[in-house]
Amino acid sequence: MTALPESASQHFLAPAERDLPKTSMVRRVGRALDDLRALTTVQQLVQRAPAALCRVGFDRAMISRVADSEWVVERFHSELDPEQAARITEMAKANNQRLGPNVIELEMVRRRVPLLVLDVQRDPRVHPQLARMTGSSSYVAAPVAPENEVVGFIHADRVDGVVTEFDREIVALFAQELGTLVAAANMRERLEQLRVTVDNLRSSLGGMVNGCLSGPVGLEPVATVTPIGVAAGAPVQMQQQTFASSPEIDRLLSEREREVLRLMALGETNGRIASRLVITEGTVKSHVRHILRKLNAANRAEAVCRWLQRPGAPV
Repeated sequence: MTALPESASQHFLAPAERDLPKTSMVRRVGRALDDLRALTTVQQLVQRAPAALCRVGFDRAMISRVADSEWVVERFHSELDPEQAARITEMAKANNQRLGPNVIELEMVRRRVPLLVLDVQRDPRVHPQLARMTGSSSYVAAPVAPENEVVGFIHADRVDGVVTEFDREIVALFAQELGTLVAAANMRERLEQLRVTVDNLRSSLGGMVNGCLSGPVGLEPVATVTPIGVAAGAPVQMQQQTFASSPEIDRLLSEREREVLRLMALGETNGRIASRLVITEGTVKSHVRHILRKLNAANRAEAVCRWLQRPGAPV
């Protein structure tokens, strides 16, 4: 990273920046962040943040993320040439860069500091494809670090002017507040996911109760189940009643079907099961059909009930 002395940075100010008082840029940061605060998801923030930063006083801005030591560009935005920005976004997404010692952005990960990068076209530490396609002469960047962990970067530049140390601090301020918004949006998404899971569990438990109570009536005694954690043969205060169940029930199901049924018992939807097992939702539906047929169950709740109530069955 190379920094200009204050006197030199003032000398190289772009005309647009010379006409834009610093206090005005700070106010614009506040307004841009107010617009972002109305968004509710991380994806919305990723899509809108570059345009919001451009309204502060830059021509172009880019947001990227860090994933397993890879630098992954998410969106490049240009106020001057949206078509070129779309091409750069597509190119950058196809050319992830490893965050190694030869990449200048690694400094932001290690020290959590903003950067002012000059002479972009000749600096070997700059992403070569991005440098070539953007034609940038200098840029500023800052880490997005919710909960003090760098998860991505914000970059910005001007097409016909050099960025300055003050620009670097403006982008750092924007990135710091963006990190707070990302953390809040992420928490909202997790809470919504938890709410859906709880709703699914409530629905599944209700179905299991109905399924258990609707078992066949006959002269054969209903099998009892030893509660989890109680040794076989130990006295039990309350015997749990269930369907007559065969110890062969596990052997009726394949290993994958048992995995699917275990997640069904936790209230997971087909989509969530597919995500957790890294299979398609169509494959999950096929497994569910096989499970219902093999367990002679009318629905998911009854299948889960039969499986959970088999002798010695842990989830």
